[in-house]
Amino acid sequence: MFTHLHLHTQYSLLEGAIRIKDLAAALKEKGYESCAITDHDNMFGAIEFYHAMKAANLKPIIGVGASVAEEETQQELNSFGRKKSSPGQVQLLCLNRAGYQNLSFMMSLSYTEGKVNGTPCINYQLLEKYNEGLIALSGGMNSQINRLLHNGRMEEARSIAIWYRDLFAGRYYIELQSTGLSEQKTQNEQLVMLGDELDIPLVGTNDCFYLTEEEAEAQYILWLMGLQLRVTDEGVPPMQGNQRYLKSPDEMLSAFAELPLVALDNTSKIAEQCELSLENNKIFLPQISTKEDETLDLKLRNESEAGLENRLNKLFELYKPESSFEEFRKPYDERLQFELEVIIQMEFPGYFLIVSEFIKWSKENDISVGPGRGSGAGSLVAYSLLITDIDPLRHGLLFERFLNPYRVSLPDFDIDFDVEGRDKVIEHVRHIYGEQNVCQISTFGSLKAKAVVRGVARVLDFPYSQADKIAKLVPNDLNITLDNALEKVPELSALVSEGSEDEKKLITFSRQLEDLNTHLGTHAAGVIIMDKDIRDVMPVCTGKDGTLQSMYPMKYAEDQGAVKFDFLGLQNLSTIDYTIDLIKKSRPDSASIDITHIKMDDKLTFDLLCRGSTVGVFQLESSGMKRLVANMQPSSFEDIVAILALYRPGPLGSGMVEDYVQCKHGRKKVVYPHPLMQDILRETYGVLVYQEQIIQCVQILAGFSLGQADLLRRAIGKKSPEILAEQRTQFVEGCLKNMNFVNLCPQTSTPEEKANEIFDTINYFSGYGFNKSHSVAYGLISYQTAFLKAHYPVQLMAALFNGSLNNQDNIINYISECKTMGIKVLPPDVNHSTKLFTVAPAEFRITERTISHFERDFEVKISVLDQIDSDWLEPILKSMRKLKNKDFRLEKDFLEAFSENIESVENSTPALDLSPESGIVSWLRQEARVEVIRFGMNAVKNVSGKAVDAILKVRNEYGQLKDFMEFMKKVNLNEVNRRMFETLVKCGAFDSLHDNRAQLAASLDNAFHLAQEFQRAEDESQTSLFELLDSSDVKATETKLEFPDVRNWPKRERLNQEKTALGFYVSGHPLDSFSSEIKFLATTTSKLKDGALPEKEKVSLIGNVVNNIIRLNQKNEKYAIVTLEDMRGTIEFPVFASVYEKTSDLLEGDEPLLVTGRVNHREDDISLYADNIRHLSKIREEEASKMLIQFGPEKFKQETMSLLRSILQKYAGNKTFSFSIQTPESAKVMITPVERVDFTPELIEELEEILPFQKLEFSYSTSKIQ
Repeated sequence: MFTHLHLHTQYSLLEGAIRIKDLAAALKEKGYESCAITDHDNMFGAIEFYHAMKAANLKPIIGVGASVAEEETQQELNSFGRKKSSPGQVQLLCLNRAGYQNLSFMMSLSYTEGKVNGTPCINYQLLEKYNEGLIALSGGMNSQINRLLHNGRMEEARSIAIWYRDLFAGRYYIELQSTGLSEQKTQNEQLVMLGDELDIPLVGTNDCFYLTEEEAEAQYILWLMGLQLRVTDEGVPPMQGNQRYLKSPDEMLSAFAELPLVALDNTSKIAEQCELSLENNKIFLPQISTKEDETLDLKLRNESEAGLENRLNKLFELYKPESSFEEFRKPYDERLQFELEVIIQMEFPGYFLIVSEFIKWSKENDISVGPGRGSGAGSLVAYSLLITDIDPLRHGLLFERFLNPYRVSLPDFDIDFDVEGRDKVIEHVRHIYGEQNVCQISTFGSLKAKAVVRGVARVLDFPYSQADKIAKLVPNDLNITLDNALEKVPELSALVSEGSEDEKKLITFSRQLEDLNTHLGTHAAGVIIMDKDIRDVMPVCTGKDGTLQSMYPMKYAEDQGAVKFDFLGLQNLSTIDYTIDLIKKSRPDSASIDITHIKMDDKLTFDLLCRGSTVGVFQLESSGMKRLVANMQPSSFEDIVAILALYRPGPLGSGMVEDYVQCKHGRKKVVYPHPLMQDILRETYGVLVYQEQIIQCVQILAGFSLGQADLLRRAIGKKSPEILAEQRTQFVEGCLKNMNFVNLCPQTSTPEEKANEIFDTINYFSGYGFNKSHSVAYGLISYQTAFLKAHYPVQLMAALFNGSLNNQDNIINYISECKTMGIKVLPPDVNHSTKLFTVAPAEFRITERTISHFERDFEVKISVLDQIDSDWLEPILKSMRKLKNKDFRLEKDFLEAFSENIESVENSTPALDLSPESGIVSWLRQEARVEVIRFGMNAVKNVSGKAVDAILKVRNEYGQLKDFMEFMKKVNLNEVNRRMFETLVKCGAFDSLHDNRAQLAASLDNAFHLAQEFQRAEDESQTSLFELLDSSDVKATETKLEFPDVRNWPKRERLNQEKTALGFYVSGHPLDSFSSEIKFLATTTSKLKDGALPEKEKVSLIGNVVNNIIRLNQKNEKYAIVTLEDMRGTIEFPVFASVYEKTSDLLEGDEPLLVTGRVNHREDDISLYADNIRHLSKIREEEASKMLIQFGPEKFKQETMSLLRSILQKYAGNKTFSFSIQTPESAKVMITPVERVDFTPELIEELEEILPFQKLEFSYSTSKIQ
């Protein structure tokens, strides 16, 4: 019986088109009993293949098509730095476990040590050392021997054959193939002769790459996709016939009609020899060091009990319960003992201790660790060991949701670390357990429905617009297949029957290639830790960045005994760290912030959440989340937990969210399905929100244990009719045995009817129920970031900037948010900026935050306030409230006002000290301030890290400089080049030295040249131009640079130069002038991309074009791919030919535009189809009905007012304008002159130049602006 011994699955990436899940059925259908897997240079699919074959009662043979680096290849590589051709191959098959381990080890080394121009290779030395238990086949057309024969090098081919024959004594075969290629006939004759001459047996294979003959062309397309070639490219390699499919035994006999049939018979002999079992029931956890006479079980118990003792002491002080400490701790002690028994019984103490060790190490080394993630937060043992920071009893979290004694499976802690710390923790683990005992995990990208259409279309050389149009016909449904799409979308299915030949091919090939693997990836979090060299258990490889990772994906790595630990990097933890660091720097005299012990009912925090001011708040930033938070009006931490659980498509679409909100606010009556469920569902107003609630309800109603109830929840989730019927019976029977349930049932239904009704409710909500442990853990981070934003908004926003240095959209969004919050972001400055964004104090202002912080700091008696008598508390607070939200530029004025408003305290000793050196003044100097954010130098484009270091070095050595030329002379011009100086001028980094940027730009060449000459003169080894100058000329260059007499750039020009230098606007934005239009006429890019608007809904955006790519459609008409930027981010969208023809000139300019179109949901993004584009200034000029100029209480010079009058007269027209003037007493006076003006762009520009701090507002009489 013939056996296929040369077969490539989809793990021969972008080459093999055989899906393992389809292979076993095809083999059975053709009557095979065994088959080999021989993917090119990897064992990625070995375990998946093994289990698929075993499940079909077929014999799996594990092998590899291995590339062999010959000495000649290595010499060519060393001499020329590149290889001329890929190494030849040999097929290696495992006879037994020893062969499997040797093959695994060689494959591992091929990745870690043997790559030749990216191809993992073994060599002769490895084959000599690790050939035991392996059978070798000479290989197909790409083998070492066949290549030599093809090139007429018979003697070299003979030598290699002899080497393999002698090395693999009795285990080496000459491989014959007959797949219809013209060169095979001659080569097979030579191979047969070589086998006869050298007494090497023959073997026949078919080099399978696809299952059926009909898939040959699709596989060719896949191969070209991997080569990044199109079928129309010059010199594209031809298709290699259509015979490399899974042929039946009879088809193989026919193909080998002119070849020795013994070659086919030998395949069965080889298959019979291969006996390899990969069944495994071991877990390879690393050993944990213990004390003498201490078992792992005892170590876990001791550390858990000690950890709980520490936790309970703090919790008792925090919760302040009415019960005694002994009563308070009783449920904790009982829960701990229960969990320990389960963990020890399931033999998982080592797992908990390993996780505990690296988390404790992280905290000891100032690496932030998340409070928990996933169901692990439900474990009290984890809480006691500091693995999590969530009290599971306080929040009603269940251990059984994490580790169920009725369901044996490995525990799985997902641990969040700050982004910078994650790699340090992994390095620590490698150091503790050994470099070869720790690795990450492989993943594989695949061709999903839309991606495969685009990929095939690219190879077939479809025009981009046509390919894009067809790909967009595939709905954005999660996990949709092309077959599903063809059923759903008539326009797509019409291509199959009515499309052009190319379109029919596109759909056919795409369906044949869909879901095939394309590339190797690295699991985002998973890390394997073993008690031995991982290569002794399974092969490893290297990822894109050289990361050592298991060759098997997670499921199959765990099958072979690997235990996965999830190390995740969470940027929000880094943001919290940055924020606290900035708080410490700006408020050294205030109470220190311990983010893990903040008040959980803080008023300022909940006020911020209720306002929906959640940009920068973890998990609550999207526009949809903002709407839900605003509707919910959260008043407790539990509300935040519920929000995170409810904001998902299922609950949002089922009415659960609306029920929750209405019941919370008393607009709808809370109804409990049964009185016994009241205590469980009270916190969620009768709505089943959490999986834990389902488990608890099943326990209390039907008498299940929590573990059994979790099994029922999981079984219901599978939605199998048979399983549902079985679970219903068990649940109803349990309820009827529970007399409490029976007795409390309402009289309107029988207990059995009520039990069935509740089961239906549980069945319905089980699809929507969320893991409460995860929601609580992430809700805590949400609350912490909201707390920081409420109390330290400037520090949090600066931290957000620092975490987004390489994310332009985020920076733009945060700059806009700062404007909304009234936080000024200052441009970079060589005298003031550091590498990162920082916080600096400006004027004085008392806010609600100031008052809150004073009450807090006075209560804990921080050092600077501990001398103030408690009698002074109320007078100080009264004075603060009187001065709240009033600005003082000078400290002297602020302190005078503060002192004047403090009422005296009778018989108070000592008196309140308000001298500049006093504690309270020191405190006010930090807390009663308006703070600004200073731009970080590292965020300036085209200025290198070395240049920033050179700039900071000047400041450290000489302090703040006052002269531009002095700075240039002192900075290292080898590190800061002329282009960098130009960038720094454009973004305003020299404004503190010279505030006319136009003059700096005009004189930059001269200044740079003089500075170079000065530095050469300072260097005695250099000949300088100064030697040729007289003393007066030298002195002139040493002391002062003469600037040309040019005006500073106008506002628009300054902003454009800032944008060029930084990539975004900082000191202002061109759209600032159009705030009225933005509010009245448009949405924002961020709201559009959040997905709140339905497909095809009409929408308008206001912004500037930052990129405009012109293309041609099939009719040779121009269209554009446009990137529009507003104050919240950027968005890319097409402007098709019909619209482009009318608006092309607008897209080429830099004026703000109003783009009107329809919402377009793309595969991974949301965009719009543009229907109309107009100049925003033109809309204002033609359609605005009124202009309002707002003046603050500050006084204006007479010349400014005279200039204003002349400008308004200059642009006389027929539109109304008014002045709104704020008096010193905060009243507003409205004046509307009889004169009229035209709202031309020139008028607006001149008004903004003379009134830079005044706001212009425009009114529109209609919203129907197209």
